[in-house]
Amino acid sequence: MASSMAGDSDDERARWRNENWRAGVERLTRERPHVSTSWLDAGHRLVVTHAREIARLIRVAAH
Repeated sequence: MASSMAGDSDDERARWRNENWRAGVERLTRERPHVSTSWLDAGHRLVVTHAREIARLIRVAAH
């Protein structure tokens, strides 16, 4: 999961969106404890900017 899905701006709207995103992920892990999540210090483009780390996390989770 990207830690700052709406970017790292100190803008009130971005801050609210990021907090909302994190709360949603926390809710997911509470309600579906079998779902594995990992936080990456990234934004909305994490699949582009962190592709290798995402691939590594998937490989680890698959074993």
